[in-house]
Amino acid sequence: MQERYYRPSGGFSPVFFAYLLACGLLVVPVCYAYAHLVYYMPYIYLNILATVGCGFVMGLLVSGAMHLGKVRNSAIAVIAAVVFTAFAKYVQWVFYIPIAYLEFDFLYNLSVSLDLFFFPPDVIAFIKEINLYGVWSIGESDTNVTGIFLYVIWACEFIIMLVVSVIMARNKSRNPFCDEEGRWFKFNKKSDERLLDVPEDLAAFKDALESGQTEALTGLLGVPLADANRYLRLSLYHLDGVDYGYIKVESVTVTADKRKRTTTKSEKLLEYLTVGKETLSALRVE
Repeated sequence: MQERYYRPSGGFSPVFFAYLLACGLLVVPVCYAYAHLVYYMPYIYLNILATVGCGFVMGLLVSGAMHLGKVRNSAIAVIAAVVFTAFAKYVQWVFYIPIAYLEFDFLYNLSVSLDLFFFPPDVIAFIKEINLYGVWSIGESDTNVTGIFLYVIWACEFIIMLVVSVIMARNKSRNPFCDEEGRWFKFNKKSDERLLDVPEDLAAFKDALESGQTEALTGLLGVPLADANRYLRLSLYHLDGVDYGYIKVESVTVTADKRKRTTTKSEKLLEYLTVGKETLSALRVE
């Protein structure tokens, strides 16, 4: 008998570490591009976006390795994300140092970076020297940013990447997985996501679903949204050959400010509640 809610088993395949190593090779060109971007980009907001984007790519790579390695362990996911992000940050410094000291010469700079990669003490020494003299300034100032303030900026940059990567990896480890079949449950946004009207009593609606009264959910099918700015988002997770699946229900609210810029907030109502195959079939978009 299945539990009411999905609970990760904590298992993983040892091959995960091989996939993570392969993703470490894939992140190298990303670090190369990021190192050049943050050095030559004069706009701080774009640098912040680049940092978030780099963290997102790292999260994708770690999540991809976890998917192939069948990782359902949050602790392993977090540790892997931390180690992977630290490695990527180190590689970024390996590429950044030749940019800061030398004129641009692709092959020569690449050879210098390769030499630096195998000598971490040299990398640390160069980082300290860059911090001492600085390589960029703020606004029209003639004085480069140095010292503790520059260390804080570098730390914030790393933390942004780390948080994005860890959140993505941790969420991946919690996705529904069938241990009997050794496969992840499937989710397709087009056929497995539906927007439903919000029932009058959300608490009663949740209690009904948790007690197995799935008609509370199927009864909302075909009902037009009373308010396009407030609705339920239903996500379905299924797997061929398995007679059960999971649903996730979120309460979504869309608000707009005076400039008509919209903000979407979602609140989890149910996450990975077990339902039968018949219920999943009735809820899916054909």
